[in-house]
Amino acid sequence: MEIAGSNPARVTPILRLKRPRNGVTEYATANQFMWLERTAQRAVDEGLLPRAEVDGWPSALWAADGAGRFFGALEGFRVSGRKP
Repeated sequence: MEIAGSNPARVTPILRLKRPRNGVTEYATANQFMWLERTAQRAVDEGLLPRAEVDGWPSALWAADGAGRFFGALEGFRVSGRKP
């Protein structure tokens, strides 16, 4: 794969969060790293989502956390190559 003049380029998917091995099962931790509530508020502020749709979302995630049913993961990609 050629990206921005480097050849060959290598794209590696990565999954990063601490618990369990490839994810997170605590809502507070996920909210801290993924900015879930902050992003929801921003969507409301920018008119992308109605307040009524967003209001119940954090409490539903806290409830899932309390019942042991919350899971979140954050995926990214590392791209590397050598400039000719």
